[in-house]
Amino acid sequence: MQLSSRLERFNEPETLKMAKLGRELRAQGFDIVDLSLGEPDFDTP
Repeated sequence: MQLSSRLERFNEPETLKMAKLGRELRAQGFDIVDLSLGEPDFDTP
């Protein structure tokens, strides 16, 4: 199956970029509170 070249114009959503960065930083040992996706299970400040 060949996809249209128009699809190349679409970028990864910013929320997914933030979630990916959070996972990478957590893997490096940083303490991350990820509020980029979903509903938090605690009250926000």
